[in-house]
Amino acid sequence: MRPLGEPNAQAEDQVRRQKALQGDCYRKVMHAQRGKRHGMIKRTKKQIRQLRGTRVLFKTDGDNIKKYFLPNA
Repeated sequence: MRPLGEPNAQAEDQVRRQKALQGDCYRKVMHAQRGKRHGMIKRTKKQIRQLRGTRVLFKTDGDNIKKYFLPNA
């Protein structure tokens, strides 16, 4: 039995998934840009500009994410 006040691992995973993959007001799943973890000095200025912000997943990928990872979204 876990002591009171200790976070539940399953609940933490759900929160982590919701933060990583968020929905917008049009019920589309957004995700952070990929390819920005390291080596940004090597990237072109145009690529750095275009990789800012978030993007919308493809519809079929978004449907799978909503079905399996974000059941309440």
